[in-house]
Amino acid sequence: MSFTQKIYASRQADRPIYATRSGRKMAEGDPMPPAPAAPAPSEPAPEMLKVGDRVTVKEGAEHDEMTKGKSGEVVEISTPALGIKFDGEETTHKWYTDAELDKSA
Repeated sequence: MSFTQKIYASRQADRPIYATRSGRKMAEGDPMPPAPAAPAPSEPAPEMLKVGDRVTVKEGAEHDEMTKGKSGEVVEISTPALGIKFDGEETTHKWYTDAELDKSA
């Protein structure tokens, strides 16, 4: 151990050591390391659906046989789930998310 390391170690002896979320050990009072930069998106974010958009349920994402391959219109957005009024239906289906729907023309 070098002279500098010995001096540093003696000064650190009375400071408790703890681990950060990343597992890095730090002494109390050490400045937090800078947060890592967010990675650049590899593809553009998909366009969010809005009220009035026509949508079709993606194949394999249907929740039941009634909505398999059905199209409808977004009539409300109150949570991550969208309110869809499917063609030929009188009630609003409120359980599909953006990821389960394709925007229709």
